[in-house]
Amino acid sequence: MEADPTLAEAFLSQGTAQKDELTALFLSLLKDRTGSGALRRRIKGALYQLSQRGLEVPEWADNQKTGPAILRQTESLPLECTVSDFDPLGSRMLTLVIPRVPQGRILVFALANWDQGLEDLTALEVSKKQVKPLLEESRETSGYAFYPADPNQVVFLLREAYDRSPALKAEDKKVYSVLMNYLETMGPFITRPIISDLISRDEQENKAGGDWESLKSIPELMAFQLPSDRLSSCAQKLGEITSSPLVLNAGQQKERLQTVLQAAAADFFTPARVENLRRHLEEIAYLYWLKSEPEPARTLFSAAVRLEGETLDPKERENPFLGWLFEKEFQEIEEVAGQPAVEAETRTEGGLILPHWVKK
Repeated sequence: MEADPTLAEAFLSQGTAQKDELTALFLSLLKDRTGSGALRRRIKGALYQLSQRGLEVPEWADNQKTGPAILRQTESLPLECTVSDFDPLGSRMLTLVIPRVPQGRILVFALANWDQGLEDLTALEVSKKQVKPLLEESRETSGYAFYPADPNQVVFLLREAYDRSPALKAEDKKVYSVLMNYLETMGPFITRPIISDLISRDEQENKAGGDWESLKSIPELMAFQLPSDRLSSCAQKLGEITSSPLVLNAGQQKERLQTVLQAAAADFFTPARVENLRRHLEEIAYLYWLKSEPEPARTLFSAAVRLEGETLDPKERENPFLGWLFEKEFQEIEEVAGQPAVEAETRTEGGLILPHWVKK
């Protein structure tokens, strides 16, 4: 009927001429499914005519949709959302533009980190004309690209980030509560990462046997940095080994460094943090999907699926990807330890060369 307005008009005229519950049910369903605004308005008029004639018009409610049906719902959500690229610490900006009656907007800026959750949340009441300049200013200030994103995904990310926020300010918690209450009137929103609907199960299974090594070429993971304040204890132990006055050959020194690194990595990657990292891989996968680069998106999402339940054992490293993320933070120390020992010459006034552990 969208393609033939004459046929649509004839059908609606006949439908309103009859007081039929099945016709009313069909029109109610069709109203929520059509992509034509003109046809939707005409159907609403027909339903109103039926209600005026005493026919109770049923409301079609189907909130249990999954998969592609949910993705189609996205088109009707009155939200405009974007996500930014990640910085090296795994933080990114989420923006939401929420319409308000009559013409105002709620502009939301959320800074979310893969491990610490929401770091900042700001909601502004602005006019429609103010939205574009404020968004452009945010992009220029951050220095990162922003991409239009599915509202379902952005609301999901916002909820996930809030749930893993250990030190969110009371003011931000209040803003979040008000914001989510408002968004609930516009839902329903999905409660899973949308990338799981974009990549088929067959594609996931085809990638399931992939090599962890392929992740090491992903720019976001190459630049990814773990929080330095949680690595200070390990760095201190590594420093003590490399500066120890004990005479160790290169092999012994490297072995001791590896022992310290494996124990520290196992302590850092708790089950909760591994789950956070898994979500982070899903977010990067969705980012590549937005960039129209499906191959790295599939690789990352497959890795996220395989990462579920993975751990690190201090005695036997079980996951090379987790170990690599941790060890590359201390790569410079390891490279120095792996080189042949070159002792700096320390001489007495008479020219005698002293061992490196003897201070002049």
